[in-house]
Formats: sequence, C-alpha cells, structure tokens
Amino acid sequence: MATSSNKHASNLASYEQQDAHEFFSSVLDGIHERMQNDKGKAPTPVQLPS
Repeated sequence: MATSSNKHASNLASYEQQDAHEFFSSVLDGIHERMQNDKGKAPTPVQLPS
C-alpha cells in the first residue's frame, strides 16, 4: 500500500513520520482522481484468485 501511495503522493515518498490526516487525504484524492478518470467506462470484472 505504501508503494502505491508513493506513486500518487510524492510528499509521502520519504520515510519521515507523516500525519495520519495527510495520508488519508492523499488516499482520498487518489481515489477521487481515479473515479473521475473512469467516468463513463465499463466496469472491469474482478478476477478472484483460485
């Protein structure tokens, strides 16, 4: 999860202690951006591991 968040929030890329609110805000921003980019697209089916 940390690697994924680093890709979207460069301010979290370092290993300094971060405020939980700042982390949560950046995660929500990433989700919001993804949802805006995916508007109007067909949902991708989820494949569960067997």
